[in-house]
Amino acid sequence: MISSKDFDGAWSEEKAATPEVQSIVNKIKDEIQAKKNLSMDINKGVSYCEQIDNGKNYRILIHATKDVYIAVQVCCKNGDNADPEVTEIFENSLTMSKNTQGVREWSEVLSSRIGVQNLVAKVIPQFNAETNNKYGLIRKILEYIYYVSSVFHYRVRIQTDEEIPIVIEFILIPATDCFPELIQVFTNSLTLDLLPGSSGSKGLGGWSQDRAANKDIQDLVDLVKKQVEERTQLKLTINKALIYALQDVGGLNYRIWIHANETTYLAIQVDDNPSEGPRLTHVFENSLTMSKNSIDFRGWSHEKRNDKEITKLALEVRPQVETRTGKKFSMFEVIVYIQQYVQGVISRARVQVDADNYITIQFQLNLTPFGAQPKLSVIINSSLADGYTSRGSLA
Repeated sequence: MISSKDFDGAWSEEKAATPEVQSIVNKIKDEIQAKKNLSMDINKGVSYCEQIDNGKNYRILIHATKDVYIAVQVCCKNGDNADPEVTEIFENSLTMSKNTQGVREWSEVLSSRIGVQNLVAKVIPQFNAETNNKYGLIRKILEYIYYVSSVFHYRVRIQTDEEIPIVIEFILIPATDCFPELIQVFTNSLTLDLLPGSSGSKGLGGWSQDRAANKDIQDLVDLVKKQVEERTQLKLTINKALIYALQDVGGLNYRIWIHANETTYLAIQVDDNPSEGPRLTHVFENSLTMSKNSIDFRGWSHEKRNDKEITKLALEVRPQVETRTGKKFSMFEVIVYIQQYVQGVISRARVQVDADNYITIQFQLNLTPFGAQPKLSVIINSSLADGYTSRGSLA
């Protein structure tokens, strides 16, 4: 596959196709039809991204026929669009990488069906929450792919009120009332590098978002309670599951944050093997620096319980968090936090925002001649996943 990493220039954001891009699509139509043995009776450019590198390169999503979409890469060597050359036709525009073929055995690209439409309808509230209702209504399901392991994975290209299609990925766990769970929203589907298990992928071997623990997760925690007590030499007098993330790697792994006893919270990792039963694989001593990529060299403290100082700072930063998330929280109570000192005080705190939900925030207290005000740095999507993701700075 030709990926953005093979060029010095960076790919732009994905944009709705313009008349100029449609002109390119018209010029390469015959070449694509010959190579794909396909009659492109619609041949409409849908979206594109571009790159400057010894000329101009394009990746274009084309609505070829009623049921077929094709992604192509085009090179315009002289910097104009007079003689575009097709350098790549992606066999599966929803995976965009030949490396995914044969690893997870994604299906061929399929047109929308009633069953998938029903699943997407159930995912819409999660999609709207994840994107803060940025994209409006889902108008149409364009195409989808799927594969089956211990759970069902779907990747679906959808048309929203925005002109640019969005790709979402969700999973369906058997025996859970057929309620799908959103894994990822891809806002730039034309520059995806989706090798399963890579750091850039949240599905395909990656960790899901955090979610509130349910009865099944609590049952799992109860089953490994003795293993946790033996590993930590603690008595788990409360042993309540609070939040969890899951990962599918041919079997299901779970990371679960538990209220262990009156003074202790723990993060654990469990391998749920259907033939052997659940097995404790890790106990994280500091659940707020679980990521191998976190800045441990700067010296994070150990986790500390809520106190007056961190409560005051958290309440000052609360309006920034509510503005960024677009939500008004019924409560905002710090449960545990850590700190480090780098040109001020950086705090990372796990905060309970309602009866069942928690978020992890990071904020910095900069000392200035005009006093000190805490400023929110990031809201960490998935504090249990291996690799934090930022939702951006609040200016």
